[in-house]
Amino acid sequence: MKWFQKPQEEGRRGEATSQLYAATVLAAARLLATLHKTASLSGSLLERECSRSQELGHPLTLLQLELADWSSAAQSIGEARATQTLEELELVLHGTLRNTDILLTETKGSFTILLPGTTAQDAPTVIRNLRQAIHGYRILGPDGTAFFLRLHPWIGSASLPEDGSSAEALTQALHQRLEAQKQLPTPPPDEVLTEKIPPLRLVA
Repeated sequence: MKWFQKPQEEGRRGEATSQLYAATVLAAARLLATLHKTASLSGSLLERECSRSQELGHPLTLLQLELADWSSAAQSIGEARATQTLEELELVLHGTLRNTDILLTETKGSFTILLPGTTAQDAPTVIRNLRQAIHGYRILGPDGTAFFLRLHPWIGSASLPEDGSSAEALTQALHQRLEAQKQLPTPPPDEVLTEKIPPLRLVA
């Protein structure tokens, strides 16, 4: 388990900002009942979106988000809390997206996001918002007070037309970039708190 972190004094202002951002997008997501949602990304769905984008002359960006070491995190906090966490995280992610974007749950801890009309140049902004929202989210650890779960997302992206015009080309480029993300350094290992501090929870 890698994501239990001790909040540092010098980073509290940034932590508070991220927490507020995550709480805000979670609250907003709960009000957006028209967002698209499906169980997983099918080839036909991606092919249809690729064809539609080409017909309209619009860009399309595909993102893949995976929570690093999610299986260990889920085991540490228990099945019930892990399920609740994924449900809340889905709302958090929804809150950063437009109502035309499509969020798909692939497997536990893995999401695919279709962004119609989003260029390769705009993708880093979307990714930054997703990272900020996830970094601002916290779950209490097994003892309820002494640990905090910090989730780290790997995010790969591929765009039409820069990375190809077919579903196969986008999927291949996406896979390569996600694997490259996984080779980057991850946050520091576990750190145990010896003092009781107020829990950093979403309030939305």
